[in-house]
Formats: sequence, C-alpha cells, structure tokens
Amino acid sequence: MELRRRLIPQRYVMIGIMNAESLQCSFDLEPSDSVTLKPEDKLIVIGEN
Repeated sequence: MELRRRLIPQRYVMIGIMNAESLQCSFDLEPSDSVTLKPEDKLIVIGEN
C-alpha cells in the first residue's frame, strides 16, 4: 500500500482505517490491498513524537 510507505519517513505506522460514515474500523489490510478513502475517513496510525 503506497500510503504506508509514505508514512514511514514521518515516523508513523498505519495500522488501519476507519470509515467515517459507518464508524467501522478495518485492521486486516494486506500490503497489496487497494482502498479508496473519502476525505472524511480516518487513518489509524501509531507514531513516535
């Protein structure tokens, strides 16, 4: 997943996404999965400050 690679240099690891409409979270995304995010959807990340 391209987004995961872009977050790593910023010291973030994406662990899932949350659909803002249904509030459903997905944590079992494979690196080869393609996901279409809407602007209101959320990324679930772990980061180092």
